Amino acid sequence: MSYLEVATVPVTFRIWSHERRYRNAAQAIAQALFDALDDELEPQVLLLGLPVDASAGQSIVQEVGPDGDELPLELFANVAERGRNLALLGQVPVATSPIDDVIDPLDLRDRIERKGVRMALQPVLDTLAEGTDYRYFSTWPIIINNYYICTILRVQHKPLLAYPALRPDRAYTDGRPLPNSLLMAAMSRFNEETVKALTEPEPGAGLLYRPRDTEELLRAAGRSLLDAPAMAVGSADW
Repeated sequence: MSYLEVATVPVTFRIWSHERRYRNAAQAIAQALFDALDDELEPQVLLLGLPVDASAGQSIVQEVGPDGDELPLELFANVAERGRNLALLGQVPVATSPIDDVIDPLDLRDRIERKGVRMALQPVLDTLAEGTDYRYFSTWPIIINNYYICTILRVQHKPLLAYPALRPDRAYTDGRPLPNSLLMAAMSRFNEETVKALTEPEPGAGLLYRPRDTEELLRAAGRSLLDAPAMAVGSADW
C-alpha cells in the first residue's frame, strides 16, 4: 500500500476558485442552523482535500475554520486509498433505489468509491476527537479537480450527547439511516446542501448566491425526523 506524502501547502493554493468563499458560506449556514438548535454546539466548518491519485504528487489540502485550528494532515495520508479498497472489496453497503437499474455503471462505481472514502475518513475523525471536547462529521466527498473535497463539520461533544433523541440505528427500507433527533436531521440537511452546492457546474457557487433560509432547513429536518416514528410503526403514511 502506498502512502501519500503530506506537504505544507502554501495558503495561496486553491483547489478551485470558490474554495474559500464556499467554506465561509457553509460556515455561515452551519452557524445559523445549529445555533437555532443549541448555541453551545459552536459549529466549525473545515474543508479537507484528499488527492484522488496518491501517485500524482499532490498534497493534502485543508481550509481551516474560524478558530484557525488545523487538522493533523498526516493522519489522512492513506484515507482515499483505503476508501477505494473498501469499494473494490465489496465492503461498502449501498442503499437501493428504483433508479438502480438505469444508472450509469460508472456513476454507480463513483458513488460507491466516494462512500468508501467517507467510511475510511470517519474513523480517523473519531480518533482525532478522542480526549477532546469535539466531534467531527464528514459530508459526502465530491471530486473537484482530482481531489476528494470533504466538508468537515465540528461541533461540541457535550451538547451533542445531551440533545433529545429517539432510538438510534434505524434505517429506511432502502438502507439509508434515519435521523434519531432534530439535530441529526439538521446535520443530514447540512450534508445535502453542501453536496448539492459542490456538484453544481460552478462548485460552491449555490451557497454564495442562493443560500437556504435557516427556517426552511429546520422545517425540512423536522419532516425527515418524523419519518423515524412512522417507520417504527411500519408505515410512512401518517
